This record gives sequence, C-alpha cells and structure tokens, in this order.
Amino acid sequence: MSIAMAVTIEILLPSLGFMDDTPYATLIVIIVFTLQLVTFSSLFAWYFASPLWSIQKWIQHLTTGEFNEDILDRKIYNKKGKIKLRYLIYKNIIVDLGVLHDNLQATEQHRKKIDEAKLDWIAGISHDLKTPLTYINGYSTLLLNPSYEWSTEEQQTFVGEIADKGQHIEELINDLQHVALIDSPEQTVPIFLKAGDIVAVIQEVIENFKMDPRYHDTQIFFEAEIEKLNIQFDQVLLKRSIQNILVNTIVHNPPKTTITFSIAQLSPTEIVLKINDNGIGMEKETIDQLFTKYYRGTTTASKSSGTGLGLAIAYRFIQAHNGRIQVESALNIGTTFLIYLPKN
Repeated sequence: MSIAMAVTIEILLPSLGFMDDTPYATLIVIIVFTLQLVTFSSLFAWYFASPLWSIQKWIQHLTTGEFNEDILDRKIYNKKGKIKLRYLIYKNIIVDLGVLHDNLQATEQHRKKIDEAKLDWIAGISHDLKTPLTYINGYSTLLLNPSYEWSTEEQQTFVGEIADKGQHIEELINDLQHVALIDSPEQTVPIFLKAGDIVAVIQEVIENFKMDPRYHDTQIFFEAEIEKLNIQFDQVLLKRSIQNILVNTIVHNPPKTTITFSIAQLSPTEIVLKINDNGIGMEKETIDQLFTKYYRGTTTASKSSGTGLGLAIAYRFIQAHNGRIQVESALNIGTTFLIYLPKN
C-alpha cells in the first residue's frame, strides 16, 4: 500500500496534471489514500478471510453429513495437489479436517452397511423363527386331530420333530438374548472364571457334535499335545464360543468337510485353540465382516439359517477372557480359527 501510494502521488497523478499547484491537491491525496486503504483492506480481508469461509463451509458440510468436498478441493488445493499459498497459514486445520472427513465418511459407510445388514438380519431371523413354528403347529395339529388315530411310533416321530424344532427356536432366542452383551464395545460381559481342564471341555463339545445327527456328514478330529491342561475360564461362555465357531464351520462348508481341532500351550501364560477345516475358504471381504453383528454372509449356495450373531458372540466372549481370535483363510483351501487364551 505504501509503494502504491508513493507511485500514485509522485508519478501517476503528476503525469495527469492533478498535482500542479492545484488548491485541491490535499483533498486529492486524501481521496487517493482512502480509496487505496479500502482497496488494499478488501484484498487483505479476502486473502485471509476467504480461507476461513471455505473452512467454515467444509465444517458445515461435515455437520450435515455431506462428504463430497470436490468444490472445496479445487479451492484449497492446486492442480499438483498441494495447498494453495493463501491457505498455508491454516494448513494444520485443513489437514485435521481432512482426517476428520475421512473418518466420518468411513463411519457413515460402515453405519449404512450395518443398517442394511440389520434389515436383512431381521428378515432372515423372522423366517428362521417362522419355519420351526410352522412345523410345530403342523405336527401339533396332526396329533390333536380327532379324525385320526396315530400309532405310538408315529406319535413319537411327531413329538421328536416338535422337540427338535423347539430346540432350534431356543438356540435362536439364546442368540437374541446375547445381543445386549455385544451391543456396545464398552459393555461388560459377565464372566465367572473357574479353574478347570479345558481339554476335557473341548472333548465334551466335540463328542456332542459327533452324536448330533444334524452334523453326521462332517468329520471332526481332536488333537492335543497334553492330556490335561488346567486354566481359568468361564465354562459356559467358552463352550458357547467353541460351539458357535464349529457350527459356522460346518454350516458354511459342503458335506464331508474335515475339521481338525487342536490345542497347544504357547508359553507358560498362554494357550492356543486351533480349528482348521479343508472347506471352500473365504474371501477377504467375508473375513473382514466375519465378527460383525447381523452379518449372515455365506460362501455356499444355500442360505445360512443362523442369526448372524454366532461369531460376534464368540468374539466378545473370547475378549471377555482377555483372549483374541484370528482367522486365516484361502479359497478352495480352507479356514483356520486361532483362539488365544491366557492361562490365568
């Protein structure tokens, strides 16, 4: 502004004849000074305030859930992707807003996926509950029909089917009851630790699967480096976790799949449970969503009849033991679940 003022008064105005002993020279100087003050103040305000306006507009977009910042990108960044000179003074704010934008956008996309999965889950669980109820109502109607006299063998068959479907409904309801336990990462799962032989517990779970006619097409083998291994664990929660993983492994693989369950002590303070199958494996997208609530993904042609909560429940129950789960899988090769548990 000082340079412009000097050039105007000493060179520009005299060359136009405005400063030749005119009585209005002082007034002209004041007018020139005022115009230049307004002009340069406006330029100064534009240079430093317009970035703030763009930043404020960006924040407004974030608060309303608008994540398309293409217009702002063109204002803030040049063609080389670098921040423009007049925005450099606010570089830290812009970088932090960019990180916030990416995080909010990822969270919103994740929320939409969860909502879609929840809607699919509600439809699926409604179907899963209606199916066994239809069988129960049907067999009950047959038994109560006075027009027919059923033999003892037929009555036992009907009652057996009713009991089987009732057990299936009970399993579904148990999963629903555990929703509250896995609904929030901050929510604590009630756990009652007690010393016991985990090898015996795993053998019991596997034997129950082998005797269940629903899983007669699957071969399950158990391998243990030692015959007895005492650790502190909640027998109910750990059993449920193992059962859920085994059911998932069986349901999402074709018949005749071989499952090998092994247990080993990694160190004096940690053990590992390994559930390996030679099934069809999973894609990375499936693995990433495996422990997500309501996810009922399947790598087979048949639709899963589970609640989509089984693995999420297992994951939280293992976490409650201060343990962790890892999954390794490859298509057409198989899948391995690794459950790491502390001894105490």
